[in-house]
Amino acid sequence: MNISHLIETYPYPMTRGAGLFILLVGLGIAIGGLLGKKYVLRLLIVGGVLAVLSQILQVKGLTDFGGAPTQTQLYALYLGIVFEAVLIGLVVFFIRDRGSRKFWLWILLVVGIHFVVLAFAQGPPLFLLAILSIANALVGLRITNTSYLTFWTIDGALKLAIGAWMLLS
Repeated sequence: MNISHLIETYPYPMTRGAGLFILLVGLGIAIGGLLGKKYVLRLLIVGGVLAVLSQILQVKGLTDFGGAPTQTQLYALYLGIVFEAVLIGLVVFFIRDRGSRKFWLWILLVVGIHFVVLAFAQGPPLFLLAILSIANALVGLRITNTSYLTFWTIDGALKLAIGAWMLLS
């Protein structure tokens, strides 16, 4: 079966699946931020589990790829995931207070940074999300008289919006 026409039609075939993944994580982040500190980690985990399940239980026409990702896109995906894991490991190592605003805002920052790498695999909307997520986290780290939950909720809303855009593209 020749799929070359699909690659030409969909230069980033993982965009829709990534969009659903990001949307679900964003939903957990946004709701957690709105409900308060007690729910941040719990709903991040719920959103993450739903996001992973959305990729395992692919829905035809929703999360299936619109063509085959290139080898370069797959490498960018793998590199982005490993890069994020390393960066989160560094945050966990250097910031011991897991409940602090500094810890959670640095987590948002490194997730935003890893989107730069993933954008090569999953498309330009992810690069926009990277820029907005990084800016949001940096503003949160700089403005200390505002609850980190404000920036956490904004991050969730950004992920919801751009995830939906990617899913519907």
